[in-house]
Parts: sequence; C-alpha cells; structure tokens
Amino acid sequence: MTSTRSNTTTGTHNDAPPSNLWPADPRVKTNPALKLVVLLISLAALGLRFANLESDFPYQINWSGDLYTDEGWYSNNAVAHELTGRWIIEGDFNPIISLPVFPLTQAAAFSLLGLGLSTARITEVVFSILVCVFSYRLVRRLAGGPAGLATLLLLSTNFTVFAFSRLAILELPMTALTVLSLLLAISNRGPKMLSLALAVLAFCLAALTKTTALFGLPSLLFLIWTAQPSPRKGFLAASATLAAIVLLLGAYYAIAAAADRDSVALFTATEFTPRLEWTLPSIVWALGRAIWNGMALDRIAYPLTVLSVPLFLALSKRARKDRLVITCALWIGVTLAALAVRGYLPPRYYLPLSVPLACLLGVMAVHASRKFRPYRATYLPLVLLAGISAVNLISIVRHLTSPQFSFVEMARDVGRRMEAAGEPVLIGNMANSISLATGVFSINSELGTRDLRWKLQRYRPGFYIALGEEKPTARGLSEVYDLQLLASYDVFGNYYTGRPVHLYKLNSRP
Repeated sequence: MTSTRSNTTTGTHNDAPPSNLWPADPRVKTNPALKLVVLLISLAALGLRFANLESDFPYQINWSGDLYTDEGWYSNNAVAHELTGRWIIEGDFNPIISLPVFPLTQAAAFSLLGLGLSTARITEVVFSILVCVFSYRLVRRLAGGPAGLATLLLLSTNFTVFAFSRLAILELPMTALTVLSLLLAISNRGPKMLSLALAVLAFCLAALTKTTALFGLPSLLFLIWTAQPSPRKGFLAASATLAAIVLLLGAYYAIAAAADRDSVALFTATEFTPRLEWTLPSIVWALGRAIWNGMALDRIAYPLTVLSVPLFLALSKRARKDRLVITCALWIGVTLAALAVRGYLPPRYYLPLSVPLACLLGVMAVHASRKFRPYRATYLPLVLLAGISAVNLISIVRHLTSPQFSFVEMARDVGRRMEAAGEPVLIGNMANSISLATGVFSINSELGTRDLRWKLQRYRPGFYIALGEEKPTARGLSEVYDLQLLASYDVFGNYYTGRPVHLYKLNSRP
C-alpha cells in the first residue's frame, strides 16, 4: 500500500496540491450527477441576483438604517463625476479620498451602462459572484473538489448574502478582493514572487475598498508563511508581505492626506474610534454580543458552524494543522474580536465572515461524510447541507416573487417634484441615495468637512429629505429657510424605528 503524506501536517506547504487532510476512500467515487446538480443549483442562485434589482431590500433581516443611506454615500463621488465631471464635492462627504476603489469601479460602470440604481447594484452582484467563485477555488485548492462545491453551494444560496449582494455597499467588493489575495498567495502559476506581489496588490485594493479587510491580514500572512519550504523562509516571506502592505497603504494615505487632510481626518475619526469600555465585564459582554449578532448571517448554518468548529479542532489533530482550517479560524476570530471593540454591529459587518464560515462548514460536512462510510450515516452531512440550502433558496424565491419598490418609487417622485419646481439641489442625510436612483444633485446634511450653514450658503438647496424629523438638521435649516412639508413616504415598511421619509420644500426667507 502506498502512503500519501500531506505537507500540512508538518506545518509547511510548498504549493503542493490540495492538502488531502482527509483523503477520500479510493473505492468510493463521487457521483458526477450529484456534482452537476450542486453546480447547477449554485449557478441558478447566482443568476437570481440579477432579478428585480431595483426592488426593496428585505428589510426584515436588518436593524441598521444603512438601507436609506449607504448606497448613496459610497457611490457619491462616482455620481458627482457622472453629473458634473468633477470627483470631489467641496465641503461634502467624499469617501473617494480614503476609499477610492469602489467609487472608481462605480464610475466605470456608469460610463458603460449609464447612471442609475440598477447599474450600481449590477456592480455589487458581480463582486458577490466573484466572492463565491474565488472561495470555491480557494477551498478546492486546499481541501479538494467536494469541499469546494459544498462551499460554493452554501455561499451562493445564503439568503443574507443574496440580499446584500443586491445593495451597492462596500462589504462584498472588499471580501472578493480579500479572498483573491488569499488565492493568489497559494498560486503555483507563474513565478512565485509575481504571485506574492499580486496578492499584496489585491489585499491593498481590498483595504482601500473598506478598511475591515485588515481583519483578514493574519490569514493572508499565515498562508504565505506556510507556503514556504522552511519556517525561516516563511517568516521572511510573511514579513516582506506585511512590510509591503504597510508601505503601500501608508504611502497612499500620506498622499491622500496631503491632498485633502480634512477628508482623511473625518474618515479616521469615524473608522478607527473604538466604542468599548476596557473592563472585563464590558469586554466579555461585547464579545458575546459580537458573536450573537452573527446569527443574522444564517440562523441554522451560523450557530451550527460556530458550535462545531471547537469540537472539530479538539477531536481532529489533522484539523489543527490544516492550512485552510487555521486560515478560516484566524479570519473569524480576528473579525469577531475587532467587531467587539468596534461596538456598532449592523448585519452587513458580518458579510465577510460568510466566506470562512461556509468554507469550514463545507469541509466539516465532507469530512464527516467520509468518516461515516460505509454506513448510511454518510449521507447525513450531505442532507444537512441540502436542507440549509433549500431553506435559503425558498427565502430567495419568496422574496423575488413578491417584490416591492417603495424606495425607488419614492426617489422618482422626489425627482419629478424637483424637476417641476426647477430646483436642482437636494440636501439630506439620505439625499445621496436619491441621487443614485434619479440623477439629481445632492448634498449630505450631516457628513462632510464643512458645517451645514457653509453648505447652505455654497449650494443653496431647494429641497430637503429626511428620515423622520431629524430635529438637529431641521433646526439648522429653519434658521435660513421656511420648511414646507410636501410629502411623506412609507419606505421599507418604516422598519427603522417606525419613521417615514419626509420631503420638504426649502423656501428662502427674505
């Protein structure tokens, strides 16, 4: 009998084939028909992301107000470029300064397909598909084809990932680039130095899409370390990678700060301010809350994976030495710890965790299926995966077959009223999202490097849109304008503290 050794059990890995952590029984062949069915279901689920792109997000799974604001905020500079030819809106919120990748991508999409909500969301759909494809390739490379297919099935059918993949925000584009960097780190195609350089570039692009990509940095360094033939060479490669990332990101932000110090200062203050009291009870409570809120990803797969992984690591010595398992565990652990410190925990922050969780659950299911052979219990893990995917697919189909369009209908009504009044400028915290849907020019009433009074003098808006009363902003506006309520809209079922959206005409005082 020939024995096959895996380098993963020795702590090194020199770009060998898949880790073979749990080698398949050669007497048992994987059913080609089953592979085809899984692939077709996954492709169909990915294709459904393009259906009814302007329909409302399923707000029942969200507790943050980001549905009203974030699409417009982070597409703001791309929209401004399309409308005015200028990237920067003086004094306003300009995320392109600190996070340039997504606005530039959106601008390219607008130039090809035209400005609009559908175009912005098509870009997001493409990134979400890349997340699934790159994750499949990563798992296939490190744990074999069956585990890769299981991961693809779980990711493509996940209802929460599906829902957010149709919202033009930063998390999934960032995740796609992060997984790409991991995949490049273990590539055996072309010169090794070129692969590492591309991995560094991909990771820097991920961090310049959203800074929470940094939660995946330990996983990237671990993969690079273990890809080398010796611990010394691994340490040198990981150290060089870390230095290159720090140097590139540092150079970019130095240039950005020189160009627009106020925008970078605003970004730093909002992104890197912890909201945690450094006492033991506060830390324990915050970590528990961070773990619990991950239930938003999937109420079956998430707790099953979180509870199973410690047992899996305790019972399997090979699992404790496997590159993919350690990579995913690092990503999950660092992310949950960072979220606990951050304090603010909207569901979208958990989207990057969908990748390591799906990878681990897929690997554990395939391992358990092989472990139970030749008994009938071998099918139980596969049935469990099928059940999880079926529940999620039913939710996807139910959502798509009863679409609502409250947001886009509201936005278009605002656009018609502005056009009829001959007023070209809209102001409000959610005004940028109206711009994305209609093409009107907008100013953010709360975010930016200048205060509200300066913006009113500079841009002289004619309309104001608000989620609820927004009393501080309304008081500031009322010092200069008479606010005439024109319309109220029930958007997303008024899920966010029961507040409708109000549209005001700003009538200048003498």
